[in-house]
Amino acid sequence: MRLLKYTPDGSPGLTENLISDDVPPYAILSHTWQDGHEVTFDDLLAGNGKDKAGYKKILFCARQAQRDGLDYCWVATCCIDKSSSAELSEALNSMFRWQSRWFTRGWTLQELITPKLVGFFSKEEELLASKDILDLLLHEITGIPVKRFSWAAKHHTLRAEDESYCLIGIFGIYLPVIYGEGRLSAMKRLLNEVEGPPM
Repeated sequence: MRLLKYTPDGSPGLTENLISDDVPPYAILSHTWQDGHEVTFDDLLAGNGKDKAGYKKILFCARQAQRDGLDYCWVATCCIDKSSSAELSEALNSMFRWQSRWFTRGWTLQELITPKLVGFFSKEEELLASKDILDLLLHEITGIPVKRFSWAAKHHTLRAEDESYCLIGIFGIYLPVIYGEGRLSAMKRLLNEVEGPPM
């Protein structure tokens, strides 16, 4: 995995691809995406994307991480090389160990449950509340403590297969990512892994 860190010129830069034993503590930006407005992995490598709306979110995440005593942060839109199917598959399969409309995103479950500390910020970068203060409200909105699959049924993803892929870490399984296989095929493979071979 790669992390973001401020470079000497004050802009965020990517670390080298880290192995799990060398990953330092880091913050995660969990956010909704706007197609075409988010800074991508390629943008960061080329030094582009500063004119995109998502650049402000990345800068905020890096600054907030520093305020919280962390040198690094992770943002899915730009820390994963999505042109590499192997890297994308590894990221989706390991995200659980790492991570408004936000509450109905398929990936929110991992990003809400996994971290020890979760802060909710406004677009004006003001801290609204923390996860522990909002636990009852979060339960009402997401239904997370009930059944894991019933939660998934109420949430939406941009790509049909992600309805299944976003549950990989929750169930602690490995599932190869095959975009293009369709919603039903992905869900069937997920269920087979969760339920195991027939007795």
